[in-house]
Amino acid sequence: PKILVEDVALFALNLPLSKKVHRWIKDSQADGELQNLDINWSESQSALSALPIPGNWFATNKLDFTISAKLNNISFTGVNKSMPSASNLSGNLVSNQKQGNFTLDSSNLELEMSDFLSATQIQLDRAKGNISWSKQKGGWLINAKQLQLSNPEITTNFDLSYLIGAPKQPDQMTLDMEFIKANLATAYRYLPVSIDKETREYLSKAFEAGVIQNGSLHIKGDPNQVPFPKGTVGELTLNLPISKAGFKPAPLLPKSQGIWQAFNNVSGTIAMKQSTLSVDIDKASYKKVLLTDVKSQIPNLSAKNLTLLINGLVEGDGSEILEYLTASPVGIQQGSLVKDLT
Repeated sequence: PKILVEDVALFALNLPLSKKVHRWIKDSQADGELQNLDINWSESQSALSALPIPGNWFATNKLDFTISAKLNNISFTGVNKSMPSASNLSGNLVSNQKQGNFTLDSSNLELEMSDFLSATQIQLDRAKGNISWSKQKGGWLINAKQLQLSNPEITTNFDLSYLIGAPKQPDQMTLDMEFIKANLATAYRYLPVSIDKETREYLSKAFEAGVIQNGSLHIKGDPNQVPFPKGTVGELTLNLPISKAGFKPAPLLPKSQGIWQAFNNVSGTIAMKQSTLSVDIDKASYKKVLLTDVKSQIPNLSAKNLTLLINGLVEGDGSEILEYLTASPVGIQQGSLVKDLT
């Protein structure tokens, strides 16, 4: 009815399990409490394994197991890079060798994972939802339904379906994520790692402060092809309404080439469709200069040389507008023009 995880591990280390399983148990350093634990394990060697048949035509052993338990504040270390590490994990687990289900219900959950979200370490005040997995031909299907995560930086819900493909077959992912409320400066940390590095780097440096409300992200296709530039098959749409933000139009540009200085008090929308990124600004300011109806776009985030297009209306003190222009790549490249205007 109730047992500490460290006692389960001690018991398992005295069973005739493989050396690899024993090593996993030691490396995981698991602790916490299990309630209503029910586990069955059987491992048998196939009679055919004694026959002198070359190759792997017949399985040499058969494994059957079932496990069910309630987890209370479980902590463990991932035994390889593909497995997460966790602290304060709580919920209900039911699994066998072919499928399983975990109903997540945790407070103060800490996760460390390398291949899901951009941030490798995440702390969550609350985490709720349902995660299931089932063995498919040559791979595994993982589903997360109505997963709810929240901390001071973000409140988000998402549904995920991820098919781990057979060898030489691409993985397939469908993700629908809702950003109910998020801190704009750190929201990039919660984007899937499948979104290419350049996109995540741009979003991490382009925005300072600000709030996202009622945003959304949709991805469908091979996660290795995101953001699905021309010539690839897949769907990507991102829609993030923003307010009270700071926006640097070209943060990845070397300073030696000029600086597009930040706009402040920005309200508008960040949007992506496939590899096209758009930032539409309803209103913003630079010092006492007012900017309205500004539309900026990077047509292809996957291109080797990024192209930035900006159109908008500016109204304010002429010397401050000229100051902005002088520091920009235009001012650097057209020094004589800036001198004449001055």
